[in-house]
Amino acid sequence: MSLPAAIAPSQKAPRKMILITGVTVLVLLLAGTLFLASHWPFTREEVIKSLEESTASSVEIRTFRPFYFPNPGCIAEGVVFRKGNDAGVPPFITVEKLTLSTGLLNMFRKHLGDLRAEGAHVVVPPGGKFEQRSDTGIVIDHFEGNGSIVEFISRKPGKEPLKFVFDQLALKKVSTTAPLSYRIKLQNPVPPGEIDASGQFGPLNLKNSSQTAFSGDYTFRDADLRAFPGIAGKLFSQGKFHGTLGHVDIEGNTDNPAFE
Repeated sequence: MSLPAAIAPSQKAPRKMILITGVTVLVLLLAGTLFLASHWPFTREEVIKSLEESTASSVEIRTFRPFYFPNPGCIAEGVVFRKGNDAGVPPFITVEKLTLSTGLLNMFRKHLGDLRAEGAHVVVPPGGKFEQRSDTGIVIDHFEGNGSIVEFISRKPGKEPLKFVFDQLALKKVSTTAPLSYRIKLQNPVPPGEIDASGQFGPLNLKNSSQTAFSGDYTFRDADLRAFPGIAGKLFSQGKFHGTLGHVDIEGNTDNPAFE
């Protein structure tokens, strides 16, 4: 009758392993909770700090609301970016609504899952340059800025700014250390027409932005040539481009129906 006694230790072993596993999971959960409590990114203060560091500007947020389900994140409304701390200086970026969200695991590896900007308006002054106070190390997996407007102010007083309206603006894997992927549809100002493009951009050259790599495929539809004196008609062009922001080589074909 010694057999049951011999079996008893092996019956207790699984229970011991279950107990150790349970304690280990509990410790890891506690450690994760403490880490998130000390590194929680979705507070007004942390969001403002990250935005200021990535744009070398002062940032104001009118209203702020965090959320936790289905993924943690926050909503910031009335977001204003200014160069310097003078409230009298016109903002160079305004965003009606900024929504940030990500999965819990992403926060451990400094990834922001989704960033969506609604009602974004960027004003680039003459000779405007991109500045960055520090590399936050954050990677944005997906950015959406449909409806964004970018205006370039002319050096000539009284001249209308050059305005680009983005019907679609989608970026993937946005960081300062690797190229991002983009997909855009925009209204081109001169000549007026619609541009559809996708490809890769960057990483941004902070010392000389004109040397930033830029490539992709494009389609330019319904370009109205009446914007130029002495000619008329519509232009259609399709092809590829590659190079830098300072110099782009284009390979493609064009069609000019009803050219006058």
